This record gives sequence, structure tokens and C-alpha cells, in this order.
Amino acid sequence: MTGANRMSSLGLMLVVVIACGVLLGSVALNPPRGLQIGTSLLLLYVLLARLVFTGDHQMALWHLAHQEYELAIPRLEASFDYFTRRGWLDRLRYLLLLSPAGYRYREMAMLGLGYCHTQLGDPQAQRWYEGCLRAYPDNSAAKAALVLLHTGAALARRGQSSAGA
Repeated sequence: MTGANRMSSLGLMLVVVIACGVLLGSVALNPPRGLQIGTSLLLLYVLLARLVFTGDHQMALWHLAHQEYELAIPRLEASFDYFTRRGWLDRLRYLLLLSPAGYRYREMAMLGLGYCHTQLGDPQAQRWYEGCLRAYPDNSAAKAALVLLHTGAALARRGQSSAGA
């Protein structure tokens, strides 16, 4: 699977199993209101876990959605640093964050940083995409971004040389 919205099949299955377990356990403990209690507990847990553990990442996504690349960069850098220090949390994101994302949060931060720098015309974009490929060699999004960066640079050089001729 490729693309920015890539999901892990294993991650999705684990999230569904955990959600079903919580809901079934809630119904077993309190039959009349168990479904409502279980749903509320799941929702509260997911919201709090994402706020506490991925707050910078979520804010970066908000800035990206509003094309505020300069504001997204420090949030993505903070997310990158956070998940670099807490690799265990990134590896266990399926269980602890109930996140079925196929990309790790650190990986998504690197892609986001490359994207922001590309949108700002900053050459640091290449460094982030190359770093992503060093850490995650199978990342097709970073490979495609580097191809586009190199193609764009080649076209720009070709345009400059023909304009100077």
C-alpha cells in the first residue's frame, strides 16, 4: 500500500479488536447502558491519547490543511523529536494510540517537513526526504517526492540555460 493515507492491515485489525473488546466488556458489565459507556470511554481515550501524545503532530496537520507551512514546520520538528525519543510509542501506536496508520509518526513528520520546505522553496526539503529514505527505505512517498524535486530542478536548469542562450 502506498500514499499519504496508507493504513496497516494489522494495525486496523488490532484497533477493531480492541474497540470490540472494550464495547463487549462494557456491555457485559452494564447491559442496559454498556454500549454507551464503552463508546464514550473509547472516544475519550482516543481523544486524550492523541492530544497528549500527538498534540504537535495534530497541530501541524491543522496548519498544513490551512497552507500555513511556516507554522507547521516547528510543530512537525517537535513531533519528529518527540517520536525519535519515544520510538516505543511510535512502534506501539496501534495499541496505545489506536492509530492504524501504516506510516510511523516520525516518518510522517519527516514527510511533512519535506513537503513544507518544498512549498516554501527551501532546499532543506531534499534533506528531509533523503533522511526519511535512510530511516525507512521502502517509503514510496519520499521516493516520489525526490523524483519530483530532481525533475523540477532539471527543468529549471534547462529553462535557465535556454533563456541565457
